[in-house]
Amino acid sequence: MNKLKNISTLILLFTTVFFSACSIEPFEGTIPDPNAPVDPVDPALLPTLITTNYSNLTGASATSGGTVTTDGGSAIVARGVVWNTSENPTIANSKTTDGSGTGNFTSSITGLTAGTTYYVRAYATNSSGTGYGTQITFTTTANPANFPVVTTTAISSITSSAASSGGNVTSDGGSPVTARGVVWSTTSGPTTANSKTVDGTGTGTFTSAIAGLAGSTVYYVRAYATNANGTAYGNQVQFTTPAGSVSTGPAMTAKINGVSFQANNPFGTNLYSSTNIWDYYPIADYVMLQGRQGGVLGNPEINLWLKRSDMVVGTYVIGKETFSTPPSHFIDLIDNSNTVSEHTVQGTITITEINTTTKMVKGTFSFTTTDDLFPTVSVVNYTVTDGTFNYKYMD
Repeated sequence: MNKLKNISTLILLFTTVFFSACSIEPFEGTIPDPNAPVDPVDPALLPTLITTNYSNLTGASATSGGTVTTDGGSAIVARGVVWNTSENPTIANSKTTDGSGTGNFTSSITGLTAGTTYYVRAYATNSSGTGYGTQITFTTTANPANFPVVTTTAISSITSSAASSGGNVTSDGGSPVTARGVVWSTTSGPTTANSKTVDGTGTGTFTSAIAGLAGSTVYYVRAYATNANGTAYGNQVQFTTPAGSVSTGPAMTAKINGVSFQANNPFGTNLYSSTNIWDYYPIADYVMLQGRQGGVLGNPEINLWLKRSDMVVGTYVIGKETFSTPPSHFIDLIDNSNTVSEHTVQGTITITEINTTTKMVKGTFSFTTTDDLFPTVSVVNYTVTDGTFNYKYMD
């Protein structure tokens, strides 16, 4: 019994010593606070600059700029001015980009609303951050009382090639509004000299369909209204289009005399148009979209030639083949299963989407052909309907 008692005492003593040796020492450091503010950038590392006073003030624009006096120890990679209708604007607001480096620069501030107060600061960015100049302020001149008054509707229904906007003409300025719509551009301050819609006359609300856009692009939009005294613009809104979609289906489909036609470009992937290997029309002026059913040796074949200068959303009427360079887009059909040559009589090509960034073009077509240019051979007529194309075109 005493032996068991002694063994129990030894076990208790060993356990006490072991856990005493393995005890955890208290943590004497400081646990970091995940919500603690980040240390600010040392102002000495930021550029220093002066904002130039405004000039050339109108109802829609002004001129400013700045002088970068020091670069903060690293190269200036961007500079310009920022502006907003509230104080202390930053590069998150409207801005210009006017070169790099130290020294003087001039900035054009556009897309302003008449009779509105704006705050402006010059900015310069280096690897440490962005420094700002002193703030200046100005109020744009109001439109004459005899000009229309119009506001711009927020952008909606944005796709890679289109969007919806509009406006509200609240006053005609004492003279009938003869035109109204929206204007847009990839630069701030669009006017009726840029892309525009025409959406009726008179006062009141209107809706505008903005088309022919490129994917992954920033656009600036303003409503406008015109009367006998001039054109007034609404507030500017901006939006960014998403990237264009890419289809994995056939590059071209149609019905030829009611028979289904599906084809890919025979000299590349189904998304790429071929190089103008036949050089029928000047390569510099035309993009060739080729579809040959069954591959390189397939038949039949449909070719679309899109004139580069006319590659915008719209419908184009195709006339009779004349063996000379067409004034705009053109289309033809080749069927090697017979002994006659097909010649286009008439048709249409509609471009429904064009993305100049991703080089994607989509659309529809229909046309008819005949061999009546060669009357000694039996006439073979083709009617092509329900045509579609979806190609990545080449420069």
